[in-house]
Amino acid sequence: MVRPSPGPGGPVQLWEVEGRARMKSMVGPLIMLGLLLALLLLVPRMASFPPEVGAYARLWDACDRLPGSLSELEAFAARDDGVGWQARVALGQWHMAGGAPAQAVSFFRSALSLYATTDLRAELALAYEGAGQSAEALQEWEGLLPRQDAVRAVLRLERDPVRAATLLTKGRAPGEALSLLAGIGGDQAALARARALLALGNASEAWPEYERYLLSFPGDLEAQLEYGRALERAGQAEEAIRAYRTAGAAGAYAAGSLLESLGREEEAIAAYRQSTEPEAKWRAALLLEDHGRTGDAFALYWELARGTHRVRDDAALRLYLLYTRRGEEAKAREAAHYLSLPLAWLVGEPPASPPLVAD
Repeated sequence: MVRPSPGPGGPVQLWEVEGRARMKSMVGPLIMLGLLLALLLLVPRMASFPPEVGAYARLWDACDRLPGSLSELEAFAARDDGVGWQARVALGQWHMAGGAPAQAVSFFRSALSLYATTDLRAELALAYEGAGQSAEALQEWEGLLPRQDAVRAVLRLERDPVRAATLLTKGRAPGEALSLLAGIGGDQAALARARALLALGNASEAWPEYERYLLSFPGDLEAQLEYGRALERAGQAEEAIRAYRTAGAAGAYAAGSLLESLGREEEAIAAYRQSTEPEAKWRAALLLEDHGRTGDAFALYWELARGTHRVRDDAALRLYLLYTRRGEEAKAREAAHYLSLPLAWLVGEPPASPPLVAD
């Protein structure tokens, strides 16, 4: 029997076809044999691991042999490197599994001192719970919000729903907080509900809750400012300005910002100047300058330049530039004394170098 050849070589005999098929079937086993031989040649070289790799290998071996290898694993835990961290975590997990959460707490805390992860903090929180240290557990879970296991833990550990809702809102879980407060009355619940609603962006429903709370606690400046922000976000500008003004100096910066955004600059200047915040005074000085009231502006710039706050450099630089434009070189040099060193060099007014003293 013959088969036509695809090429010019003529017909191919059946035995040739079968021979070629047998050869192809041997290719796979031959490749595998070659790989096995190469691996056998490499084994002697792999017998001696680098010290770090060897330490990890011994660590995992010790983990597999617990509890017989407990002292060996504790010796690994005394190290302050990655092996030590792994050993501390492994010991903490082993003690937890064995019903000894107090011992687990010690190892988890020790591991966290080397390297902190959120999952390890969750294990520590669970160990605290198991050891009956509810306050410590709640503190750890607070730091893990808004993880769902942390949300569940707060609900489990904090029996007061208003306090739990407050923690959830601070932990960026306002939706869960709002659900928890459903149907709960009282002033504190109103404040917690207002904060959760505001965090969710629902300012129109938040401000009436703030209003309800402030009827009983009108002196709460923090809540008063939040009330103003809720009104502002709800588009009630005039009511927001009144709320900020009710807070006095604490709300003056916010009132000034809102008034300035509305184009009521004279009122904004008055509000800014009432504030104790340096940024508010900086805004007031800029507006005073724009309105041609340079004397008042310069007074504020000098006050800020002599301070220690963030806008000190801005005020000193503004004074230097204004005096330079006016040709008042002595005043400009005086203002330059208050510039930070990089800015002083930038404007060409570096501080004088101390005189060299011969040895």
